[in-house]
Amino acid sequence: MLVVDDESGLRDVLLHGLSKRNYEVTCAADGETALELARKTHFDLAVCDIMMPGIGGTEVLKKLKEIHPPTEVIMVTGFATLETAIESMKKGAYDYITKPFSINNLCLLLEKALERQRLKARVDDLEELNRLKTELLAVVSHELRTPMACIMGFVSLLLGDIYGALTARQRDPLERTLSSAENLLLLINNILDLSKLSANRMTLSEDVFELRDFGQEVIGAMEPLAGQKSLSLELETSDALWVRTDRTKLKQILINLVGNSIKFTDKGRITVRFLADPEPSHITVEVTDMGIGIKDQDMPFLFQEFRQVDSSATRKHGGVGLGLSIVKKMVDLIGGSIRVESVYGTGSTFFLNLPIRTNAPSLQAPAPVAGGRR
Repeated sequence: MLVVDDESGLRDVLLHGLSKRNYEVTCAADGETALELARKTHFDLAVCDIMMPGIGGTEVLKKLKEIHPPTEVIMVTGFATLETAIESMKKGAYDYITKPFSINNLCLLLEKALERQRLKARVDDLEELNRLKTELLAVVSHELRTPMACIMGFVSLLLGDIYGALTARQRDPLERTLSSAENLLLLINNILDLSKLSANRMTLSEDVFELRDFGQEVIGAMEPLAGQKSLSLELETSDALWVRTDRTKLKQILINLVGNSIKFTDKGRITVRFLADPEPSHITVEVTDMGIGIKDQDMPFLFQEFRQVDSSATRKHGGVGLGLSIVKKMVDLIGGSIRVESVYGTGSTFFLNLPIRTNAPSLQAPAPVAGGRR
């Protein structure tokens, strides 16, 4: 601990009192000496008087935080005003204490300052760990995509009879292999997307398109998966509803939502709706299913990474809990919001509010040709 005060009596009292409480105390009579000491030793704590000759306490505080940001500084005010002490806190001081004060009161502040320092260090460690995890996921998933693409390519060639006709007995395990490879590639792509989103490295593009044709693309892409469970996919949309947003991201959001509905729906239908929102620049997207629904107690965990709200459903339907977390991050990325309403045992509806509605692009007349007939 560093004690900075021009009063020798107070320095002696703090040196004696704090040393008895197992603090290792170094004293300085002025700001210049304090800063010189700080450049040689990184102090966990500092107690600094505001009013001192030469470099004032506020300037010492500023320099101490520049030299070693984790140092927690408690400002001591006597003749200085309360406003000065508060201003010091705005500049990085942990707290202030007014003269005269007891050693016990100061120690309470010091212990709280140390606890905050420990918590901040823990947060920094967790943030660094999360950064490393994100980078590892990105590298591993990226490196896995190439061999997976090769596996799928060769299996597809075999199924296409490129190397000779297959018997039914040979074709069945190859089709299962290709299906499993496609599922694994989807997981790899989801992990790669999640790592990019977490690291803020996902870029956006801007496209203008009409939602009816776009919705048909989504339905067409998901119909084979729905057909495996004899589910019907329906599209409802207002006429001539145009949007301006990242087409690829919105398509991925809807494919994830529809895929999630298919996974947890055993019979019935799934409906995708595009609706004009009361706000002129917004649209509302709804994805409704007739699946197992979500329990009220599971709602807070719905969009968390690697979380499945129902372990029994996970065993039955598969998945690792990435789809909805990616949806939430992508919706945030394009400036929208998402919520869900669900009745357990009946079904769920996901509501997206997206600030992307626009007018249809105008058709410009062709420029006149020079010398042409009028």
